[in-house]
Amino acid sequence: MNLVIAAAIILFTPALYAQNYINNILYARDGDRELLLDLSIPDDLTITPPLLIWIHGGNWRSGDKDSFPTSLLRNTFAHASIDFRNIDEVPFPGQIHDIRAAIRFLRANAWRYGYDPDNIALWGYSTGGHLALLSALAEDTALEGTVGEHPDMPSSVKAVVAIAAQTNLLTLLEQSTTSSYEETKVAVQGLFRDDIVNPGPVMIEWLRLASPVMHVSRVSPPVMLMHGLQDLQVPASQPLELLLAYQQLGIPIEMVWLPEADHFSGEFFAPPLSRRMQNFLEGIFSTNTPGN
Repeated sequence: MNLVIAAAIILFTPALYAQNYINNILYARDGDRELLLDLSIPDDLTITPPLLIWIHGGNWRSGDKDSFPTSLLRNTFAHASIDFRNIDEVPFPGQIHDIRAAIRFLRANAWRYGYDPDNIALWGYSTGGHLALLSALAEDTALEGTVGEHPDMPSSVKAVVAIAAQTNLLTLLEQSTTSSYEETKVAVQGLFRDDIVNPGPVMIEWLRLASPVMHVSRVSPPVMLMHGLQDLQVPASQPLELLLAYQQLGIPIEMVWLPEADHFSGEFFAPPLSRRMQNFLEGIFSTNTPGN
């Protein structure tokens, strides 16, 4: 994680609620590869908390669950941070298969750990935001996979928060700045292990499948997008595409533009944005609470 973001996370993390930490929980295996997650559960709550699952960034190639931003640990959510296989281990859609396996595991084991299996949301930064959006929006069975156990459990979620995220891989390269073009090309080509500069029909369909904006429908969950207008890595046209797709269908979406923020801004994880994110999620979860 960028040092600016890490510093902001450390600076703005007053813990108002004690947390019970359970680390390195095995949620699935792929051969000898153990897929692990960490949990933190608020202590001494009188209600069963919703669960918020963190999807880390890292150009689909790096990063791990230890990059979890603790800026929301002061709220009354339970939190999970998951590891998933990167593109050097498995090409797309292996990452989505792992994320959905984690959701199914967490929903099946809610009784064990003490959070609400009916109130689960995803959040992620950069490529983690892309994966969070795609996992939440896509209904294509090819993205469900067979990783892990609990195939009877749904992998759906109530909401998504995506920070500085890619939303359309079909247009991402042409929208990229000169400074980010090569890095973007290498990252996306690594995702598919194929040429994306001159894609053939098959590659175009893969890019379409991997683009959250292509999966927007009237049953898509509410989304909150945060994006910096000075972002040179992921152009602002990317969240704008998803925003317009949601607005055309009248689906709830909240767009937060940060005029001075770049891709690595610590502003994403500091008040007042962390409070705004918390308010967004609490509003979604409250509408899904029995009796509301």
